[in-house]
Amino acid sequence: MVDIDVSSDVKRVEIGFLLDLYGNILTEKQKLSMDLYFQQDFSLSEIAEQLGITRQAVRDSLIRAETTLYDTEARLGLMKRFDKVRKLMVETYENAAFVRNYAQRKFLAADVIDKITAIQNAAAEILNDDNDK
Repeated sequence: MVDIDVSSDVKRVEIGFLLDLYGNILTEKQKLSMDLYFQQDFSLSEIAEQLGITRQAVRDSLIRAETTLYDTEARLGLMKRFDKVRKLMVETYENAAFVRNYAQRKFLAADVIDKITAIQNAAAEILNDDNDK
C-alpha cells in the first residue's frame, strides 16, 4: 500500500517531479487531487469539499494516482535517468573547472583554455536550464 504522508519536503518534490513527467496519464480528478494535496497543501477534507466527494474517495484517488506515478517511473525510469544526467553534468562542470584552472596555471594554449571554458559554460547552461523548471 502506498503511503500518502507528505511529512518530508523531499517527498513533495519527488511527487511534483513525477507529476511533471507522468501527470498526463492520470485522470483529471486524480491530477487535481494530487495538485491540491501535494502542491497546494490542502487537507483531505478540503479536497473532498472542493470536489464534492467523500474524504475516503479523495484518499483512495491519491493512493491510486501515487501508485500509478511510481509504477510508471519503475517501468520507464525517466526520473532516475534525469537524476543521473544531472549528476554527470555537475561532474562535467567541476572537472572542466579543474582542467581550466590547471591549463591557466600551466600557461597552456589559449585555444585549449577556450575549449575547456566552452565545455564548462555548456554544462553550466544545462544546469541552469534545469533549475529554471
